[in-house]
Amino acid sequence: MKNNIKKVVTLVSDYAPGHDAETSFSERFKANGGEIVGALRVPLQNPDFAPFLQRAADAKPDAIFVFVPPAPAPS
Repeated sequence: MKNNIKKVVTLVSDYAPGHDAETSFSERFKANGGEIVGALRVPLQNPDFAPFLQRAADAKPDAIFVFVPPAPAPS
């Protein structure tokens, strides 16, 4: 909100930590007067984000909140 962001799309991995991050962000953002214009969940095994990013762009948000798990550390 401090950066004049009023509309956001959330894009998170579809598993418990992603759901928690989405809920936490959304509650705080809406409490400060923001609007969630889209909520997208990406399957964990999906390496292609392009269709999800296109849906996010189509919603014309001011910003996108993203939460994805870190890549496994190389062994």
